[in-house]
Amino acid sequence: MKNSSKILLGVGLGAVIGGVAGYYMNSAEGRKMQKKMKKQATKMRKEVAKSIESGKEQVVNQVNHMTDYTKGKVNELKSALNDKLDAAIDTTDDLKSKFEDGVERAKERVRKQAEKLRAEQNTV
Repeated sequence: MKNSSKILLGVGLGAVIGGVAGYYMNSAEGRKMQKKMKKQATKMRKEVAKSIESGKEQVVNQVNHMTDYTKGKVNELKSALNDKLDAAIDTTDDLKSKFEDGVERAKERVRKQAEKLRAEQNTV
């Protein structure tokens, strides 16, 4: 069979099936089936919308949970950082105090040494 014959046969068969389907859909039984299909489609649409809404709520809840968790972790990190900064400041203050004490001791030694040298100069 030639390709053109196959195409014509396919078009003819499609026209016949389309005519039969149109006749059936236009009959009382076909209209009844259309109403059933319409009801079923409406029911399915509502179920899909309900599922989407439920999924949306789950996503929102999960996002809120993750946001709260992240905020908690950020606050923990901030607290730890502040504690470490306070400890560093305290250490710096201690070092400053020790340094100042060392400077005072050094000044005192230099004064004593200077007095000793002056006293020796006066005796010579």
